[in-house]
Amino acid sequence: MKAQFTPSGNKILVYIRKTIKKEDGTVVTKTIEKLGSLDEIKETYGCADPKEWVLNRVRELTEEYNEDNSPIRTEISVTKDREEGNRYMCGDLLLWKLYNDLQIPELLRSLQKKYRHRAKYDLNAIVRDLVLARIIHPASKAKTYEFVQQHFINKVTYDLCNVYDALEFRYYYFVDFRIYNVFY
Repeated sequence: MKAQFTPSGNKILVYIRKTIKKEDGTVVTKTIEKLGSLDEIKETYGCADPKEWVLNRVRELTEEYNEDNSPIRTEISVTKDREEGNRYMCGDLLLWKLYNDLQIPELLRSLQKKYRHRAKYDLNAIVRDLVLARIIHPASKAKTYEFVQQHFINKVTYDLCNVYDALEFRYYYFVDFRIYNVFY
């Protein structure tokens, strides 16, 4: 955040602004607070030096913003996992964003609603795990299922028979997958 002092006639107006980068890549400056003129700030807040007060206010707002938007940190005990013999691959986590950007979860939900497919398993989880695991470690369906169970951090919530059912559903509605890929 930054303070902007803008001359207007015979007074100086003060704004607190923040530059934001949108998802489409455009950069926009957003006004956080409009404080008024330096004289109004001096009268309202009873400060001797309004410029110094504004700069302190910017520091406070920046600290609040940084506290609210600090990155989430998680700790993984490498020694504990090694003692138990567990090894996890995190390559699937890197590919999740690409998978979601392709809007595959939305497609699967819409197909399930359209054809009233009432499954006891999560179709999106199965397709996601199969796609991501086969990029990382190409193998058959059964071997991929075993690979996901052993090496992915997320726990598997479906059985191998659910994998085959999900793929049968996908092949049955393959035309919709192709149309979706052409238009989206």
